[in-house]
Amino acid sequence: MAVNPKYTSQNCSMCGQTVVKSLSTRTHKFPHCGYTVDGDENARLNILILSLKE
Repeated sequence: MAVNPKYTSQNCSMCGQTVVKSLSTRTHKFPHCGYTVDGDENARLNILILSLKE
């Protein structure tokens, strides 16, 4: 299933809040929930979550 990857690295895969960052930021710490994760891992989790919702 195709998933639009837009904003998948900016949305927290734990709480869903959006934190705008540059693509050069490799580690993301989301202030809303404190979740810290590699940007690629966060995007991968968001894509998985989106694909399961379809």
